[in-house]
Amino acid sequence: MSATDPRQHPKYVGAKGVGQEITELFVYITAATCDLLILIRESDAEGLWQDPGDCSCAHWLNWQCDIGMNAAREKVRAARALADLPNISESFRRGEISYTKVRAKTREAHAENEEFLLRVARHATADHVETLVQGYRRAVRLNDEEQQDKQHEQRSLANRWDDDGSLVLKGRLPARSGPCPSTRWRAQSIIKPPKPTLPRKHGRRSTNVGPTPSPRWRSPAWSTARPNPPRRTVTR
Repeated sequence: MSATDPRQHPKYVGAKGVGQEITELFVYITAATCDLLILIRESDAEGLWQDPGDCSCAHWLNWQCDIGMNAAREKVRAARALADLPNISESFRRGEISYTKVRAKTREAHAENEEFLLRVARHATADHVETLVQGYRRAVRLNDEEQQDKQHEQRSLANRWDDDGSLVLKGRLPARSGPCPSTRWRAQSIIKPPKPTLPRKHGRRSTNVGPTPSPRWRSPAWSTARPNPPRRTVTR
């Protein structure tokens, strides 16, 4: 490494050292979060959270740990799910995957796809894992026969007249009901096409788009079909 190497600069060395400390500290925090979820699962299973005025373990966490209800419910849900996911729990305990990834995977992870989701989590960002889980949930929901029957039962179509006389339509169609009605509406020109632009000539917009039709009273056919009436003369 030469003397002019920018990596020898004190600022770079200091930033690298701080970054290493941040990542090491985050690994400890991740491992501690795993221990926290294990304790939450034990407290939830054995009912150790039961205090006067508390409705659930999430309410107890909201009161005693000063966290929001949504965050408390997510911690209780993830803690319960990790009991059936030993591989994810072990990687979480070692600090290999963050709590954000664990929270996303526990929504759809089970014994059959646990190893696949764990491989994805080790090589992808937390945002990619959440996007993958959302797409997986949507695919499972659309392929579920019970969900298809539910969509068929919930189909509806309503219409009403607005105050300005417009017809307002509101409908709900199953995912596999065929082409979207908006496609057919476009074909029927219900949706107005964009206005054509006038051609430009020498940097200016030209209004010469075609021959100007002559007025009806100047047309030769009109003059022959409707001759001028005779003039009246007045004698005194």
